[in-house]
Amino acid sequence: MKTLKNIKWGVPIPDGSDPKVWFHDLLRKDGTPFSEDEVILIKQLTSASEKEHQSNAH
Repeated sequence: MKTLKNIKWGVPIPDGSDPKVWFHDLLRKDGTPFSEDEVILIKQLTSASEKEHQSNAH
């Protein structure tokens, strides 16, 4: 499924290459992350949120 959410509206890329700065999508067509740093940040934030939720449950 092609979403084209990595391309800013109104900015055509005739050759189909990846834009230098992505707009929305986190993953490339093959499922690999566009930015490994972004993946690390999401994992850190998710982990922190889960830990906070667990401590509030007790």
